[in-house]
Amino acid sequence: MDNTQNNTALKKRWLIYTAIYLILPTILLVLIFNLKPHNSSTINTVFIDKENNTLVVNGKNFTSNISAIITPNIQKQGTILSSRYTWGQPFDLGLQKNHLWIANGNNGLLSYNIKDPDNPFLEGALSIKARTWKMDINGDKAFIAGGNCGLFGIDISNPTMPVLKFNNYTDKVILAVANYGNLTVIGTAKSGLIFLDTHDMSNPQQLAILPVNGSIQAITIYKNRVYAAGSKHQKGFLHVIDISQQHFKKTTGVKLPYSAWDCAITGSKLLLALGNHGVYSLDISSPDKITAAIHSTIQHRSFGLDINGNNLLVSSATDRLYLYKINNTFKLAATFILPNSCRNACSYKNLIFSTIGNSGFAIINSASSGHIHRANIPLPALKIQTADIINNGKEICVKNDTTLYLLKKSPSGDIQLYDSLDLHQKIKYFNMDSAYVYLVLKNNELHILSLDPLEQQRTQSILSFNNAIHSIAVDNNHLYLAQAKAKLTKVILDNITLPQIATIPLITNLLAQIFVANNLLYIAAPPNNFEIYRLNTNEEPTLQGKLHIPLPAQIRMISTSLAIHNRYAFVAEGKHGIFSFDISNSGKPELCSSLWIEGFCKRIITGGNYAYVTTSLGCVIMVDISDPAKMRVIGKLPATQAVSMLKGELLELQDDGIVRANPPHPLAIINNNDHSVVFDLPKSEQNSSFDLQIATGNTEKELTIYQNLLHYSPQQGWEVTRKISE
Repeated sequence: MDNTQNNTALKKRWLIYTAIYLILPTILLVLIFNLKPHNSSTINTVFIDKENNTLVVNGKNFTSNISAIITPNIQKQGTILSSRYTWGQPFDLGLQKNHLWIANGNNGLLSYNIKDPDNPFLEGALSIKARTWKMDINGDKAFIAGGNCGLFGIDISNPTMPVLKFNNYTDKVILAVANYGNLTVIGTAKSGLIFLDTHDMSNPQQLAILPVNGSIQAITIYKNRVYAAGSKHQKGFLHVIDISQQHFKKTTGVKLPYSAWDCAITGSKLLLALGNHGVYSLDISSPDKITAAIHSTIQHRSFGLDINGNNLLVSSATDRLYLYKINNTFKLAATFILPNSCRNACSYKNLIFSTIGNSGFAIINSASSGHIHRANIPLPALKIQTADIINNGKEICVKNDTTLYLLKKSPSGDIQLYDSLDLHQKIKYFNMDSAYVYLVLKNNELHILSLDPLEQQRTQSILSFNNAIHSIAVDNNHLYLAQAKAKLTKVILDNITLPQIATIPLITNLLAQIFVANNLLYIAAPPNNFEIYRLNTNEEPTLQGKLHIPLPAQIRMISTSLAIHNRYAFVAEGKHGIFSFDISNSGKPELCSSLWIEGFCKRIITGGNYAYVTTSLGCVIMVDISDPAKMRVIGKLPATQAVSMLKGELLELQDDGIVRANPPHPLAIINNNDHSVVFDLPKSEQNSSFDLQIATGNTEKELTIYQNLLHYSPQQGWEVTRKISE
C-alpha cells in the first residue's frame, strides 16, 4: 500500500516538474518578447505629391499613432547664409576689407575670405596661445586682449600670413583693448589702464599707467576721450580719460548699478552692456561733466555691442542676437535665433557676422523681407525665465520679472497694450478674473489691480502675509492662496478695496498647486498626492477624495502647475513631466497616465485636444490629450516662453512680444502602414517657410524636427527644400 502511494506521489511530482519544465520557458519567452523594446522608427524620405497635394513619408517601423504637424520656421529661409567650424573658442571677431578675423582662443587668429559670403574659406592663420577677451582691428593692425597671456599686437596687412609683432604684459591679466591711431589703450584686471604708443609695432612704447580700482572690461575711444568701464564688487563703474596732448588725466567717473561688459558710442550717447540687466545709456555731450543719470535703454540681456551706421547689434551670450535700428530711439528690428550662444557680432552692409558658442561663426543675411522674425504685438524685452502670459477672454496680462503689461482685445480683433506697471518686486504668481488681476510678489504681498482701461487708480488693494504663498486660484468672487504651514487663505472680494481674509486649516501640505472650480478645491501636493476638497461656506473644507501616486521613495514630485479640462486634471510635475487624473468621481480620483518631458516643466494649459507645457529649455511642448490615458508629444513651439489660449487663438509669448497664431493641428492621414504614411497638406495663401515635425511615438525623444524643410508659394505650391537622410 505504501509503495503504491509512493509511486502515485512520484508520478504527480514528475508531472508537475515536466509541466514547469515545458511551460516556464514559454512564459519567459513571452515575457522577454513583451519587455523587448520595439524597434525604433526610421524616416528615410520625405517628398511632395503635387498632383494630390500630399506629403509622403517613407521609412520603417512606423506605428499606428504616427503624426505630423507643420509650424512656421522662426529663422526663416536664407537668414543664415553660411557657417564655419573653427576648431577653437571663437570669442571675438572683426572685419578688414574682404576678410573676417576670428580670435579663436588658444587656437590662434584666423583669417577668412568672405568675398562670397555664401562660401567663406580659411585663407590665413597665426598660431598663438591666448585666452581671448577682446580684439580690436584698426587698418592693418590687430590687437588681442589675451587674459593672463598678455597683449598681442599683430600685423594683418597680408591676410594669408598674419605676423605677430609683440606679446607684452604677460605678467598681467589683459581684459580689454582699443586702438586709436598710434595710441593703444589696454584694460587690466588689477593694474588699471595702460597707454601704449604702437606706431612701431615691433617696439611698442609704454606712455603711462593710470591706476583704477577694479577690473576694466570694456574700452572705447571717441574725440580725445577714453571711456573705460568695468566691475568692482558686483557693481560697475565708468571712467573718462582726457588723452589730448597725451595728458592721460581722468576727468570724471560714474558709478554703475551693475558690471559693464562692453561699451559703444552713437552720437552723444554712450551705450553700456550690463549683462543680464540690458543696455544702459549715458549722455556724453559734455564728456567731462557726465552725471549719474543713467537710463535703461534696452532690456535684452547684453554682453557685446556693435554699431555700424544706424544698426546696433546686441549679443546676449545666449542663442539670441538682436538687431536694433537707431533713430533718436532704439527700435527692435530683428531677433535672430542661432544654433548656439553668441558672444560677439559685427556687421557690414546687410551682412551680420556672429560667433557661435565654442564652435565657429555664422554669416547672417538681414536684408530680405520675410527674413526677420518679429512679434505681432511688440513688448519691451522679456526675460526668458520669468515671463508668462494669461487672459480672461478679453484682457491679456503678461508678467516680466517686476513688470506687468496689460493688453485688451478690441471688438475688431486688434490687441493693444493699454498700461504697464513696475511693481519693484519680482512677480511670483498671477491670476485674473473678468475685472481684476491678482499678483503675488516675492515679498509675500498680494496686489489687486483693476483691469478697467479707464481706471485712474490701477491698484485697488494691497495685502501682506507672513507665510510664503505657493500658488493662487480665483473662483466665484473668492481668491484662494496656498501657503506654507498647511494654510489655505480665502480672500473675499465683495468689497475690493477692503477684502476680508479667512484662514482655512487643511490636513495637507500646501507647498502645492491649487485649482478651484464649482466649489471644489484640487490640490497637487508633495509627497506625491492628489487631493480634492469640497469648499463649504463658513465651514472647513471636506476631503472628497485622495490619491497617492505610487512612485519610488527617492522620487518626490514638485508640482508647478495644475489645469482642469473636461473631467480630467493635468499636473505639471517639474522634472518628472506631466500627469493626468480622472476626476469625474471627486470621491475617487484615478491616475490615468504620465508622460516624461525633457527639461523642467513650469506650466501647463489646455485647449481643445491639446495641452501646452512650458519648459525650462525655451520652448513649449505640445501634447495630444484627446485620450488622457495615452498622452503623447506631437510637437514643439520653439523660442516660445509661454502660451495662452484666447478663444481658439494661440498667443505665443516670445522674447520681443506676443505672436498671434492658429494652434498647430496634426495633418490628416490619408493612408498609412508600417513603412509609409501619406498626409494631406493644408492650403496656404502666402510665401512662407515651415518646419516639419513628425512624432513616431509617445515621448519627446520620438519627435523628429526638420527645420525649414517645407516652403509654400502661391506660384509653386508646396515644395521640399532639400533631401533628408537619417
